[in-house]
Amino acid sequence: MAFDERFGNFKRVELMQAAMERGFKLASFVSPRAMVAGGVRIGPNAFVGDGAIVGHGCRIDYNCFLLPGVCLGSDVHLRASCWLESAVVVGDGAQIGAHSILRSGALVAAGVQVGRGCELGWPRRYDKDIAAKTVYDPRYDAPILVYG
Repeated sequence: MAFDERFGNFKRVELMQAAMERGFKLASFVSPRAMVAGGVRIGPNAFVGDGAIVGHGCRIDYNCFLLPGVCLGSDVHLRASCWLESAVVVGDGAQIGAHSILRSGALVAAGVQVGRGCELGWPRRYDKDIAAKTVYDPRYDAPILVYG
């Protein structure tokens, strides 16, 4: 299936839905070089890349994409269609909302809740809850709040 940044992940959802309507079952891909602890649930059409670390009790919903080198602590919940780039670290018990994008260098502290449709583009530590549709773009000094 097709993939790249923003457009690609939404295209993956469309392709996934079309395939499932035609009776296909889409398995997830977990690299043999990824480290996945016990008690992890991974939904259909998810991708876990080389060297990714997924802690005990994590839940990765359908169509999530974890690039090589992502590290998830214990009991992390990635909701549907999240995109995590290399070197993203998510602390224990954090929850990432559906359709969120975490760019390289984003570090989400333990227990933080990231809302739906967020983009964490600044390579920094996020230690407070983030409202839905908030975009942290390195070209701007303050986060962008998307309404509507």
